[in-house]
Amino acid sequence: MPRLIFDIETVGEDFDALDETTQKVLTRWIEKEASNAEDYRLALEDLKSGLGFSPLTGEIVAIGVLDGDRDQGVVYFQAPGGKESESTHENFKLKPMTEKEMLENFWQGAKNYDEFISFNGRAFDVPFLMIRSAIHNLRPTRDLMEGRYLYQQKSCRHIDLLDQLTFYGAVRRKGNLQLWARAFGVKSPKSEGVSGDDIGRLFRRGLGLAALAPTLALGVVLNRLGGGRCGLALGGRHLLGVFGGLDGHRLGGGGLGGSGRLLGGHARSR
Repeated sequence: MPRLIFDIETVGEDFDALDETTQKVLTRWIEKEASNAEDYRLALEDLKSGLGFSPLTGEIVAIGVLDGDRDQGVVYFQAPGGKESESTHENFKLKPMTEKEMLENFWQGAKNYDEFISFNGRAFDVPFLMIRSAIHNLRPTRDLMEGRYLYQQKSCRHIDLLDQLTFYGAVRRKGNLQLWARAFGVKSPKSEGVSGDDIGRLFRRGLGLAALAPTLALGVVLNRLGGGRCGLALGGRHLLGVFGGLDGHRLGGGGLGGSGRLLGGHARSR
């Protein structure tokens, strides 16, 4: 079953540039709950830094995809000012483009895959992708929200590793990707010096995402490694069934040439 591992990065709008009505809507609950000026200030800072978590006040600035069979991937990313050009980092192609172009490429390539793997994708990545696609008048080619449980998914399969690793929320403390990576001895993207929290700041400074692309790519690879190793480590029949086909240790596989797969639009022949 052709597998695609994916991840997105987002940034929020500049709060100070929003119209007055929108600012009032966003700060209404702060004004009601803040007990003093300092509480209001801190809450407002949290709100400003969290605008990228909603597709209503944020946008996608990078989408990372990895072919789970060939270990070849692409990072589509926005480059303010058009200063960046297409390049390559190890087994990833780095392609600058607009948000709409990123979404078009993602959904076009998604048509060629039957299985999708993410980390917290059902709660964040996929809803964000779908809403931003609707804003750009784009139609998704795969229903990645079809049924939370795997047996409910008929048209394609979306394995959210966070769901699987926490047994669909049964575990009290879920842990983020950093903690899961550490637990299973996988190199964390944060060890490369740039985390997701830095993206908004660097993006607004007009530095582009070329310097961040290796980190984004590593985050996608991490999803793959986590899947393969967790299935073996936990040893449960269900998890082995989900993750058994993910050879988490096989990196740097054959190129796309001659394989019938082209992840640059990640079109793939079967």
